[in-house]
Amino acid sequence: MDERLERLRSQESSARQQADYLRESIDRINRTDPQPGEDEELKACRERIENAADIAQGVGSALGALDASQVDVDAADGASAVELINHAVTSLRAIRVGGTFAEQADRLESINADLGDVVFALSQELGDEGSVEDLDQINGRIHELGDLTRRWGPTLADVLAWRDKAAFDLEDLDASPEKVAELESERQTLYDAALAAADVLSAARVAAAADLGDEGPMLGASLEVRVTPRDKADDPLGPYGRDDIAFLFTPFEGSPQLPMGKSASGGELSRLMLALELVAADTRGGADQTFIFDEVDAGVGGKAAVELGKRLARLARSAQVIVVTHLAQVASWADAQFVVTKEPPDADDDDLGVVTTIAEVSGETRVHEIARMLSGSESEASLDHARELLSDSRLTLPLARAGAAGD
Repeated sequence: MDERLERLRSQESSARQQADYLRESIDRINRTDPQPGEDEELKACRERIENAADIAQGVGSALGALDASQVDVDAADGASAVELINHAVTSLRAIRVGGTFAEQADRLESINADLGDVVFALSQELGDEGSVEDLDQINGRIHELGDLTRRWGPTLADVLAWRDKAAFDLEDLDASPEKVAELESERQTLYDAALAAADVLSAARVAAAADLGDEGPMLGASLEVRVTPRDKADDPLGPYGRDDIAFLFTPFEGSPQLPMGKSASGGELSRLMLALELVAADTRGGADQTFIFDEVDAGVGGKAAVELGKRLARLARSAQVIVVTHLAQVASWADAQFVVTKEPPDADDDDLGVVTTIAEVSGETRVHEIARMLSGSESEASLDHARELLSDSRLTLPLARAGAAGD
């Protein structure tokens, strides 16, 4: 819109001459009324007419050999291919002895069916050639279309594209002061609508940033999504609205805020994604999705690990969650727990490499696995601690689907 207005305001005296040329050219193309690919179709038709005698002779001879009933040929010339194959099929069907005779007869019938399709297709080509008068009309039309492609081609599709573009250019060249005013008014209307939409988007961003800020503090880290107006008073709108957005991450208390992409480690990014997914899951209200977290517990332990497990369990209310973890405080929140183990190669069998197994643990077996994850042993004290941890790792509402795996 801005480009059109600028072009209209800076018109020179030659614009009228250009408008006349465009108008005459568009009228010329419209009078001829070309269709995409029409010239190629006409050239193919002309070639058929010019070679009509050869086509008729070749098709007639082929049909006579395949099926004499399709053309006026002397029956004394001999049986056609279709008749000979039919005779062969009848002869094979008459054999009452077991063997491959019936199978070969079926194959011949299949060949005959294909020949029938060929005969039908060729018979449609007979008598379909135009006259000399048709050839004159075709040549005249090809000449008209060729004149267009020489001027605005090289193809008829290019001619039509040039005409459509010329129509827009002509509209601008013919513009009067009223047209300029009309475009300025239209631009202002569109700009006001864009500003209104940007205001709505900005408000939604501020609200979403607050939600993420509330959910973001986790395990001593925090995330701030800062939404600020663009610093351009002359044009507050950009390609993404009227806001500049920064994701600022604080990995631990007292640390300076830094852009998330420059300060967060792999494990921290994984936990940040968890916090974002929790907000998204609350918004979606129960989408059928699966989330897989690996290294989400890197550098975490104690009370922070319990909080991490609790948040994963919250996400599992509305989605399936699979977590690869070494922490008992995380695994204890799962609905189902699986243990992944690796066995070293068999010294007596060189062909057998490392064997990886996965098995679900539940009941007392799970208590022993949690105890092992807690202290590396299965003493009475660690078993009691494991039972207490499993008992405490429950949300008020029932979980949807959660799973944990450890090794």
